[in-house]
Amino acid sequence: MLAFGGFAYTRARLGKLERALGDLDWEGLAGLIGDVAVLKRTIQKLNMRLNGMETADPMAALAKLPQLQQNVTPMAAVKRKGG
Repeated sequence: MLAFGGFAYTRARLGKLERALGDLDWEGLAGLIGDVAVLKRTIQKLNMRLNGMETADPMAALAKLPQLQQNVTPMAAVKRKGG
């Protein structure tokens, strides 16, 4: 009895899927693929911003450079003996 219920449910879902995809043609599919690519790029860009790899305002990052340079100590010059 449980198997018959599972079969009926699966059959109903497949029928619904076939009706939804009935009007889809190659041009529509190509448009959907393009939309997915744009969404993927947007999500990747947002993830990079959230992870701190990319700032939303480049001028703000440039304004922080003088503060970062104060924390750097110069290395002593290495003297080499020639010969």
